[in-house]
Amino acid sequence: MNLLAPRILLTGVVVIAALAILIGLGVWQLERLAWKEDLIAKAESRLAAPAIPLEAAAALSPDDREFARVTATGTFDHAAERHVFSPSGEGPVYRVVTPLRIGDDTFLLVDRGYVPDRLRDAARRAEGNPLGPVTVTGWLRTAESRSFFTPADALGDNLYFTRDPERLGQGLPGRSWGPVVLVADEAPNQGGWPKGGMTLDFTNNHLGYTFTWFGLAGVLAAMAGFGLWRAIAG
Repeated sequence: MNLLAPRILLTGVVVIAALAILIGLGVWQLERLAWKEDLIAKAESRLAAPAIPLEAAAALSPDDREFARVTATGTFDHAAERHVFSPSGEGPVYRVVTPLRIGDDTFLLVDRGYVPDRLRDAARRAEGNPLGPVTVTGWLRTAESRSFFTPADALGDNLYFTRDPERLGQGLPGRSWGPVVLVADEAPNQGGWPKGGMTLDFTNNHLGYTFTWFGLAGVLAAMAGFGLWRAIAG
């Protein structure tokens, strides 16, 4: 028994530390679950709300601007459009992000929709690029996050891999209306391209992860208890 005591004590410390980590991960996933459900509820509510003028959106806090449905009027600067790579079931497509001039020195970045690779060149879809004043209705979105696996933007090829308004706005004359992109709704463009609209695609696996971490903690506790019983009984 004296020889077993140090081993039991060391094993107990390791098991308690592992249980603390597993339970902590489970609690963290519960917090993430609550955050994700709140985000989805806010997004669905705001996407269904009536559009407000862009001027009214200026009074919103940065958090309240996300998914806010707005209407903006201005003139597109098609020569300065940006292309954001977006994988799809149709093969590679590109989101066309174009500055909308809404004042003498102000622009708002507008995601007009996507085009297939064959229409990335704006000259091949000139019919869909209006030259006069336009009114665009859509939803404000903040910057997309980059991951370790996100490729670097190829600025020389006008190719971006995240819809980041700060990077997309670099080099444009004037000042940005805000660190957001207006994602145009499904209203068709003349000629059919770009195709606008936005779909919510929130992955919400946090409840499953919660069960996994708590389940592993339960299994570990049971195994440790059984091992302790055998050590003492033997």
